Amino acid sequence: MCYAKLALDWCVKHDVDSGEAINNMAFVNIIRMEYPHAELLLQSAEQSGNQLERYVAYIQHMRLCQRRSDNTAFYLYLEKAKECRKRISKDSANYSERQQKRLLYAHTEYAIVNSTYYYYVGLLNTARMQVAPLYRIDILSADTSQYLGFLYHVGSGGMIEGSASVVYREESEYLQRCMDVAKNAGYIFFHANSLESIAEHLIDTDMKEADSCAHEALRLFTIYGDVYQIAGAYRTCASVRFNQGLYTDAVAYLNKACANPLVHRAPDLMASIYEQFSMAYSALNMKPQSDYYRNKYLDLQQNTRQDRYYESRIELLHQLSVSQRLYIISTLFIFILLVAFVVRARW
Repeated sequence: MCYAKLALDWCVKHDVDSGEAINNMAFVNIIRMEYPHAELLLQSAEQSGNQLERYVAYIQHMRLCQRRSDNTAFYLYLEKAKECRKRISKDSANYSERQQKRLLYAHTEYAIVNSTYYYYVGLLNTARMQVAPLYRIDILSADTSQYLGFLYHVGSGGMIEGSASVVYREESEYLQRCMDVAKNAGYIFFHANSLESIAEHLIDTDMKEADSCAHEALRLFTIYGDVYQIAGAYRTCASVRFNQGLYTDAVAYLNKACANPLVHRAPDLMASIYEQFSMAYSALNMKPQSDYYRNKYLDLQQNTRQDRYYESRIELLHQLSVSQRLYIISTLFIFILLVAFVVRARW
């Protein structure tokens, strides 16, 4: 955050566009789950005169909407990102090398954020289609961070088709590659992410190694300071302990997962935590507690899964149809005025 603020101060001092600096500050605030502040920053970046930074801001807003399970707003920002992408495509051939790298970052984020969203609403084929173009891009040579994001996204689940054994093997290869590159290059975030996913893959085969990976991921996320991922790592530790039959330990980890009030700003994350609470308390024969968390889980699920996908599409289509009707009416009005003017001129 310190460097992002320094960059913003420099932009203000030298009277240059501050879109990139504001986007960087918004990124940090999303990591810290300071969502209201991130929203304000993104709204500011979306007013930038730099179309590329507007594009990045719209994509970050999509990610923010995903974290908040705000499906309708997600689609509105998706449409804005698409329009911005079209405008950029006309000028991108003239971009500098640095701008080309920034554009690659934006395109990669666009694909991964879209794919992640569709994965969580259960549309796997659509999710796979979003990242398909990335297999043909040499991301590693241009942006190691985005390459790691791609490796992690494919390895973490849902992107590979085939038999269970083929999927498991290929996902494990992607995650291992992600971990190796991240560790050697010093990318703590992706090192931790890959470890957490490896832990989830190992739960049914190597409980001891799964536990070790989960705790190392938690340690690294704590260093990195990502509130959302820290909560997710506690949840993964709870899952490992649950599968070891250590149900009281699982509950303790889940309590730590939701101890930070900011975590409650992410409905999908909280739903997964409540679900594990219900399972752990059920295993401890504590039915009232299990039912309580089951109901909380179901309440959140009702608003964060595929039914909300259809709801959001209906709302978006309604808004688009209103805009289209206004456009048609205004066009007809102008046409009528022109006809009236021509008729009057003849008379």
